[in-house]
Amino acid sequence: AAACAGLWLGFPAIQTAAMADHRTAVGQNSRIVLSDGSVVTLGGHSAIAVHYSAERRNVTLLAGEALFDVRHDPHRPFQVKAGILQACDIGTRFDIRMDSTQIRVDVQDGRVGVSRQMKPSLPETRLGPGDELALDLQSGRISRTTVDPDCIGAWRDGTLVVENDTSDHVIATLRRYYPGFILTPFPERKLHRIGGLYNLHDIPSALRAVLMPAGGTVHRLGTHFMIVVPASAHDLLN
Repeated sequence: AAACAGLWLGFPAIQTAAMADHRTAVGQNSRIVLSDGSVVTLGGHSAIAVHYSAERRNVTLLAGEALFDVRHDPHRPFQVKAGILQACDIGTRFDIRMDSTQIRVDVQDGRVGVSRQMKPSLPETRLGPGDELALDLQSGRISRTTVDPDCIGAWRDGTLVVENDTSDHVIATLRRYYPGFILTPFPERKLHRIGGLYNLHDIPSALRAVLMPAGGTVHRLGTHFMIVVPASAHDLLN
């Protein structure tokens, strides 16, 4: 089972590794200083590709999450592409997270212009400190809210700060810090929203805390597998 799961999950990782200039392993964060002095902190199991020229500074988030502390240069725009979203720095510090269902941009300081790079394209949205923009990749819906700027990037110190997020997005983040497999074979009929502080150094406990408000549980299978069972699926296992 472990071998099959590894092969199934490993192919996209191989593709990402081939394109990446910088990447991290599961559970590993890494601070990278780019050639212009801008700093990128990669979260666990994340990757970026860097494309600098004399006129532009372009970075592609290939997987996971990254916090950008950009050295402003009005003559060389700094742009980050994450899937179909593009964020253009206007002198700032901002975080981008991408998983299979959502792309999210959080601004800690300064200004960021965010646009959607597909048809129909959307006008650029300007974000300031504490602004959060999220694109749902299934519905295409874009939502905007505010968060505590001081909590953005807290994952660098091993604490995941969640403010009114859905359980599936939080589980996707926990997967990047767990050296095994978190399986979700039972889709939830209705995703519950949660908030709190979760310890990225203790993923089993964090996962149980994520599921507890809605009555979900975690079942361990050996030392490398955790199975998420929502409350609606408990009868299936009895």
